[in-house]
Amino acid sequence: MNIPRLLPGKLLYASLIVLLVSALAAAQQNRGTLRGAITDELGAVIVGANVTLTDANGVQKKTTTNAEGIYTYAGLAPGKYSLAANAPGFAPAENKEVDVTGGRQTADLTLIGKRVENTAKTQWSISGEYRLTPVLPGLAITAGAFYTGARAINPQNSLFVPGYTLFDLGGSYTFKLAGTEMVARVYSQNLTNKRYFASTSSNFIAFGAPSVVKFSLSMKLF
Repeated sequence: MNIPRLLPGKLLYASLIVLLVSALAAAQQNRGTLRGAITDELGAVIVGANVTLTDANGVQKKTTTNAEGIYTYAGLAPGKYSLAANAPGFAPAENKEVDVTGGRQTADLTLIGKRVENTAKTQWSISGEYRLTPVLPGLAITAGAFYTGARAINPQNSLFVPGYTLFDLGGSYTFKLAGTEMVARVYSQNLTNKRYFASTSSNFIAFGAPSVVKFSLSMKLF
């Protein structure tokens, strides 16, 4: 065997292997890891949530959260990604942009429980009456504002009707006629003639009433 002739070839192969291993190690060092928790709006973790990570080219990676509500993506190339999550009984989370670099990063998402059809999450109202006794005894003004938030049209919560605010304004005047106490009232509902959806369901959407003005006259007999 001619050992001197074999040594240069073996050294060349060994050098190539070292260079290849070094290149792979350097590439792995530039890779990133993305980890995070999927929780509900009260902060409780969601087990088995579906998590999707999409890169700038539209290539998707999918995983699910573990028993602690944690998902993990390892070996990610640096770049911008879009993170999304969904789970049964919850509305899908809006896509969250994540810029992955080398090392470990954290990105958490919160899922909101699906709403019952035609049920607003937020509603409030305020009303009051002001008596103008110093100006004219028996005269009073009433006013109110009523807010209804967005409502789901279907059980999937994929469509919503927008929220709205209505304003009412009215007045009353108490007086006596032939010794009998009388009360005259005028009341305007939906003062600004706001167009809104009064009710919704999977089969229909109903518009609310337009501006309405009501008059009444009552008397106290006893």
